[in-house]
Amino acid sequence: MLNEKIKMLLSLADTVDEGDSVITEHTGYRTTVEKLAYLRGLFPIELIGKQDTADTTQEESLLMDYHSALNAVIKDQWGA
Repeated sequence: MLNEKIKMLLSLADTVDEGDSVITEHTGYRTTVEKLAYLRGLFPIELIGKQDTADTTQEESLLMDYHSALNAVIKDQWGA
């Protein structure tokens, strides 16, 4: 039931920041890896192009992947 509520709230989000707030407030997940794993369990998300470069840390790379995944979820909810 909680997952359905979160899906509905994400469908109402306009931005990645709003979507991130939904996940943080309703799941208690704080780390990027937790939030990314949650999204991947909730939606059929497949990360195709990893954002790794020599200049990015693992945390920065995970954050970019999380934002990309969350953005895809939000846009898909709006049919964009």
